[in-house]
Amino acid sequence: MSTPTIIATHAEWTHLCGRLHGMRRIAIDLESNGLHGYPARICLMQVAAGGAAYLVEPRAFGAGDELRKLFADGSLEKILHSCSYDVRSLYNDYQAVVLGLFDTAIAAQFLGATRLGLGNVMKEFLGIELQKSRALQKMDWSIRPLPSEAVRYAVNDVLHLERLRDHLAKSLEEKGRLDWVREEFTRMEALRPEPPEPPDAALLRMKGAQHLTPRQRAVLREVYLFREQLAHEFDRPPFKVMGNDVLLFLAKHPHSRLASVKGLSRWLLANAQEGLCEALARGEHAPPVKPPQQPRFPSLPWTQKAHQRLDALKTWRTQTAQALNVDPSILWPMASLERLALYPDSRGRELHDGGNGDVRAWQRATFASVIEALPLWS
Repeated sequence: MSTPTIIATHAEWTHLCGRLHGMRRIAIDLESNGLHGYPARICLMQVAAGGAAYLVEPRAFGAGDELRKLFADGSLEKILHSCSYDVRSLYNDYQAVVLGLFDTAIAAQFLGATRLGLGNVMKEFLGIELQKSRALQKMDWSIRPLPSEAVRYAVNDVLHLERLRDHLAKSLEEKGRLDWVREEFTRMEALRPEPPEPPDAALLRMKGAQHLTPRQRAVLREVYLFREQLAHEFDRPPFKVMGNDVLLFLAKHPHSRLASVKGLSRWLLANAQEGLCEALARGEHAPPVKPPQQPRFPSLPWTQKAHQRLDALKTWRTQTAQALNVDPSILWPMASLERLALYPDSRGRELHDGGNGDVRAWQRATFASVIEALPLWS
C-alpha cells in the first residue's frame, strides 16, 4: 500500500466518496482529540480501500452530507475494530448512522480472544506485530501538519483490517458463529451517544463528594459549573482545567489563597482567577445542596431454591463456554439468568420471547431449548 492520500478539501472528499460507494467494503478508523479538546471531536478518519489508504481531515471542510450517505450505505461493508466509541462519535458529530458494520474485535471475541486491542488481535490471528506508541495514542490529533510518525501510526490501524476481517469471518463460518456476530453488529449499529449527565448527578458521583456537608456541596456545584464553562470556552478537557481533587479541596476550603492551592494551575490563575473567586462566592451564598434520597426497591424473592437455580444456570453457562472456548458472558446475559432463577414460571417469555430485550435471537435459537431441558424447573 502506497503513501496515504490526504483528503483535506470538499472536492477531494466528494471524489473519494464516489469511488468508495462503488466498492464492496472499506476499512475505517477514527482519531479524536478527547485528551486535548472539549467536547471531543473527530479529527481524522483513516480509510483503506482498493489497495489504497486515505487520511480524511473532516474538520477542514464540510464533510457531513457525503459522510452521512457513506455510512448509511448498507451495501458497503465498513470494517472497524472495537467501534462502539466510533459509532457514537459519528452520530454525535455528524448525526451519521453506521450500517453494514463488521467489528473485528467482536469477531475475535466470538473466537475466544480475551485481549481485544487491535495489536493483540492482529498478533493472535495474523501474526502481525503493530508498532504501538503510548505517546501517539495520547497525542492531539487536531494538530496540523501531522508528524510523519503519526501518519504511519494512523495508517497502520487500517492497513490490515480487510485481511483480518476475512480470516475472522472464515473461522466464524467454520464454527457456525457468523450469524451470531452479525446480530451483534446490528446491535452496534443502533448505538447512540448517552445524553449529557445533569451537573448535580455528575458532581455527586465524584469520589469524596458524598462526605461533604450540604454547604460544601453548594460550593462544589458552583465550582464544577465554572469548570465546565471554562472547558467549553478554552476547548480544554475539564481535567486539564481543574482536577476533581482541586474542586473538592476548594469546596471544603473556599477562602484558601488560590496561588497556594496544590494542583491549581498557573494557566487557570492567569486566565480565570477572578471568575473562580466569583464561583466560590456564589457557592457560599447558594442554597445548601442536600444529597438525593436513594430510591427504595422491593426486595427480590431470593429463596434458597432460587439461589440453587442460579448456581446451576451459571454452572451450565461456564461449562458450555469452556467447551466453545468463549467468554461465558457471550452465551447468555447474567441478568436473564437471574430472572430465570427468580421467576421460573415465566421462563417461556424469557427463553423464547427475548426477556427484557437483552437476550439475542441467536442465543434463543441456540440455547433456549438446552436451558429448558435442564432439571431445574420442577
